[in-house]
Amino acid sequence: MRSWLSVLLFSVTVALVGPAAAAPIVPPSIGFYTNTANRSSPLGSNLVAPTDYTREYPFINHFKTARPWFSGNTDGTYQDGRALSKDARGNVRSLLADQVARSLVFTGAPADPGIANRVWHFYFDGDGDFSFSNVQGAVSRPARNHYVFKTKAIPAGVSRSTIELTVTITMTRNNRANPVKNVRLLPPGGICRNNPLKTVATAAACARSADFRAFANFHASILFNPSFLNDIKTYRSLRFMDWMKTNNSLTRVFSTRPVPSDQFWNSDDSFNDLNDPSNCNMLTRSCKGVPLEVMFALANLMDMDPWFNIPHMATVTDTLNPTTRAVVTESYVKQFAKMLKAQLETGRRAYIEYSNEVWNFQFVQSVYADQMANACGAAQNELCADLAKDSTNTAADAPDDPGSAFVRFYSKRAQQIFTVFDQVLGSERRARIRRVMASQAANPYFTDQILAWPNNTKRGASKADVFAIAPYFGDTLTDVDDSFTPEDDRLFYKDCGNALVPAADGLTRRQAFLAAGAEGVIAWLQGSLNNTTATVVPDLGYGSFSCVMRLVRIQADAAGFYGVPLTSYEGGQHFLLSPVIFDPTDPNEIALNALFDLVNRDPRMTALYTNYLARWRAATDTTSANNGITLNLPNVAPNGAMFHHFVNSDSWSPYGRWGAKEYPTQIKSPKFKGLQAYITGRPLSALPAR
Repeated sequence: MRSWLSVLLFSVTVALVGPAAAAPIVPPSIGFYTNTANRSSPLGSNLVAPTDYTREYPFINHFKTARPWFSGNTDGTYQDGRALSKDARGNVRSLLADQVARSLVFTGAPADPGIANRVWHFYFDGDGDFSFSNVQGAVSRPARNHYVFKTKAIPAGVSRSTIELTVTITMTRNNRANPVKNVRLLPPGGICRNNPLKTVATAAACARSADFRAFANFHASILFNPSFLNDIKTYRSLRFMDWMKTNNSLTRVFSTRPVPSDQFWNSDDSFNDLNDPSNCNMLTRSCKGVPLEVMFALANLMDMDPWFNIPHMATVTDTLNPTTRAVVTESYVKQFAKMLKAQLETGRRAYIEYSNEVWNFQFVQSVYADQMANACGAAQNELCADLAKDSTNTAADAPDDPGSAFVRFYSKRAQQIFTVFDQVLGSERRARIRRVMASQAANPYFTDQILAWPNNTKRGASKADVFAIAPYFGDTLTDVDDSFTPEDDRLFYKDCGNALVPAADGLTRRQAFLAAGAEGVIAWLQGSLNNTTATVVPDLGYGSFSCVMRLVRIQADAAGFYGVPLTSYEGGQHFLLSPVIFDPTDPNEIALNALFDLVNRDPRMTALYTNYLARWRAATDTTSANNGITLNLPNVAPNGAMFHHFVNSDSWSPYGRWGAKEYPTQIKSPKFKGLQAYITGRPLSALPAR
């Protein structure tokens, strides 16, 4: 953490760059607070996309993650599909005579008890009127631009699954001459600036009253919810893939990035229909994701290394004047690199990755890479020779490999991006960023192709500082009629070292999981008999620790061959039903989801997580003489590589149980407790029950 004086000088220097330069956000706690909880942490985390329904509340202004304004009718029609007149920041400019604008906060089920029964202050600039529904008691209006309401309570003994806490905020009047803007939804209180991790009611709670910073007055610089900061304080790094709305991104140029003055920082990736006026797509100011300035501020405040994902269509080359060849517009990547150089404090080392899971064809970025690889020939329908050819086979008569051309395009584009960062950062590059290349954990062939490209010159390896995979454990059940063929799952890992009992003939994979039950699933993950029963360990296919870590070893060796250490971009458990649409009336679907919830909530999941992470540490330790990695790069992965869990906090559903916590105030969370045990190295009995 830099000193307060240097921050002031830093801010002034940036301000002098010129009007086109974005000013950094300096939280009031910079220079007065230092995060020491993560200094020796071997763990990072992904953060869930901030939306109105996700279960993490990172910003003190909760309206930043509200549903962007949509149109309703004064006749009572909740949503009428009409377009709203909005400005470039996502604010409503005016309403038609029979029109209202609505937004939602605290949506989703089951309800979050941390949001229930709380007082909220709603502020706005401009001139307008609002109403609030599904709140507790009456709504007060202390001032023209200030409302106060309270969320509903969850009565004792009532399941949170039966309570709806969604608050609908309706703009009933908006003065066209002085329209509503800069809406804030804030809790009461504030912080003492030497402790941004704790909410206090008044200045009396601070050692010096002058250190009190009220949310109402300092929301634009405090930025972050204290409970969120307290929850993430032990992570060494944060991956902002979902905050940046990376998957299926529409971003090409830097001028369309989200900025702090946008009304919403919502990162919902399900509203990209450009033809639906009620949706919020990335090319409007409705929900484009979180501004870079905010991510830099969080990394600086919490002394963490940020992980950034460059959009797959982001421009890499500058736009030039065709006559003078002067630069008209700098590329997205160059402007990003310049902002990083100016705003990320020294001592922080960012991870830079091209897009996310370009190998995964459920995302548009993979289709894009495939199209680019197939459209770069002179006839616009041929593969470029260097992309068509197997990168590791230099024989003159070696057969082409067009099916994998998209991963070689990925390598090519990643190298172009890294070259731009090298040029902008110069001699500072090694201290400021880690250049990441990544691939599917189950496909070491892709690792070879990416690092060897082009033509086994190993240029990819020379540009990469780390290679990342996502070594999830557990399994994804992809089809109702999925036949149980574990040998097919082990295409790259024929023997996982387990003496397992094959599933009964004729069982589908789903049926095999149901037959195993929680005891069998946990025993399968560990690859040994359960500690408390004589349960026979079933063979449920790929996903046990021994299978996963054998693959990690293969990947570590593959990357190590090129002199590149391994890391993870994601990881943790992977129990979900996908891409099947969940049928809530199907007894088997209900039973499988209940089983996966039960396994994730089982207290033994704490020890499973510490076991899993300890095995990861052993498998990636570049200082070990016993792991087979002939990699001698000091300080890249001593005592095991960094691991980035997916994700810190979010609700569970048939589509994933990614959150280490199901909601931020969850008291007993086995996965979160396991992560903290791995970070601190303390025995499980010494950890709080979280």
